[in-house]
Amino acid sequence: MLLQRKNLLILLVLLVLTHLFYFPTWRGGFVTDFIGWQARFDHATFIDILYNFSVPSLHQFSNLFFFLLYKWFDTSGLGWYLIFTSAHAINGFLLFRFSKILLDRFQSKHADFIAIGAAFIFLLSPYQTEAVVWKVCLNYLLVGMLMLSVLTRTLEWLENNKKRDLYLIYLFYLLSLFTLELSLMLPIISTTLLLFWTFSKNENALLKNRFLHLVLPQFAFICVYFLLNRLSFGSWIGHYGAETHLKFPLFDIFGNYFRYLTKYFLFTRYFEHPVKEAIFLAFSKKNILIPAVIGGFLTLIFYILFFKRLSLRLRVGGWALLTFFILLTPIINLYFYYLLHVENDRYGYVASLFFALFLAIFISFLPKWGRFAALSIWLIISGFYLQKTNQFWSESTHIYNNLLNSFQWHNQDTAYILNIPDNYNGVLMFRDLSGKDRAFEDALQYIRRKPYHGKLYEVAQYNMTTPNDGVNVQRDSTGTIITTFNQWGTWWWWRGLGAGQYEKEHYTFETKGQSYELRFKQKPDNGVFIYQIGDKWEVFIIPQ
Repeated sequence: MLLQRKNLLILLVLLVLTHLFYFPTWRGGFVTDFIGWQARFDHATFIDILYNFSVPSLHQFSNLFFFLLYKWFDTSGLGWYLIFTSAHAINGFLLFRFSKILLDRFQSKHADFIAIGAAFIFLLSPYQTEAVVWKVCLNYLLVGMLMLSVLTRTLEWLENNKKRDLYLIYLFYLLSLFTLELSLMLPIISTTLLLFWTFSKNENALLKNRFLHLVLPQFAFICVYFLLNRLSFGSWIGHYGAETHLKFPLFDIFGNYFRYLTKYFLFTRYFEHPVKEAIFLAFSKKNILIPAVIGGFLTLIFYILFFKRLSLRLRVGGWALLTFFILLTPIINLYFYYLLHVENDRYGYVASLFFALFLAIFISFLPKWGRFAALSIWLIISGFYLQKTNQFWSESTHIYNNLLNSFQWHNQDTAYILNIPDNYNGVLMFRDLSGKDRAFEDALQYIRRKPYHGKLYEVAQYNMTTPNDGVNVQRDSTGTIITTFNQWGTWWWWRGLGAGQYEKEHYTFETKGQSYELRFKQKPDNGVFIYQIGDKWEVFIIPQ
């Protein structure tokens, strides 16, 4: 009973902390990819869940909950917010519980400090906001729960050998396979955990039988999973597809492992741009990367060879760090983004669970006063950056909604939007990667529920950095419209990338540093030219 009360208190503290930091974001996250899912959900029925709403991935379990949340809450933020923040807090609690059970089974020193510290480090990381706030990231929250549940049940099964635990492991793993592809790494992680337990407890004689019952069925499930991909989509690999997932540029991959480690260890994403660029690009240089890779492999070999001689905390810390790298493997060949904030942070959400455990163990080796001071300082820094990032979400949501709600030109046959924010300090806003250039138009239709029926041209996007960013507009003697930033530190974007020049059926676009030039091939149709400053629209009147 005392243990249950203690666990309940820890869960309550994690929930309170989550709401304390994330409440400013409660209306946010209904952007970009979410609108694409809305378009599917608006015309879908429950049977469409079986076909994953015609998306080439086997995410039926997570998309079942995604679909239900949409049907229950539409785009009303509070319900979504409570579900997502609660899921994040539960993941922190499951990490605490898994860490505590693992450390207690081996009577480790400072088990409570490590388990609670890991939960707080994970919960308050500023890199979690994309998964917690952006409403298309429910699958990351769910797969974290399922994977931690599998690993916790694995510890229970190894201790008690109860069939109930084994059946729950199978169930949780099957559900995780239909949640997110990161679960493909779970049999490997289960194998390392099994080896850890076996050699630490000197139960070598049980290894073969345990492997057959615990790990082999998981690999069998994976075989069936790939077969379903093949039958459903004509390809063994879904989601981004084989062309993306099966590219292995080794130099970039090894560099990304160290970039992720540096990112989480030093909060590098929040450094000034020249500093973080120098750090991240350092792992593109052979004279730095090759020694780092060799050092990494030598550390792994040392860990394996001298495993039995290491203290229990070092064994667990090494296993946690190895698990962190294993969980990065499915996404390690994807683009590592560091220019701004937030974007692609979701990729490291599940892996960061085990980085948090590793870091808590690392801190636990300090003297008593030192470890509490180090953990406190870490959490203060982390909480500061988390609050800063959630402020970006809050401000971007305010601007996003005001721009939608103040658009008043539905009676115009043609409208030209001369500038619109692609993102706000990295928080996605009006980005369209489809090539159709209708991010704002789709948001009007699905978020505001007031579609524009004329012809709308979204001429250029840019990255906002403050709530008052905007442009001024002029027209020269040749009829060219020149749009210029009012501020420094922003640049022109188009279709998610830096803008250069492009051409439409009746105009050309070309950037000129802080400005761009819009030239018409013929006199533009009668319509309205609008541009954005902060959260408001201004109208540019073309002289007659």
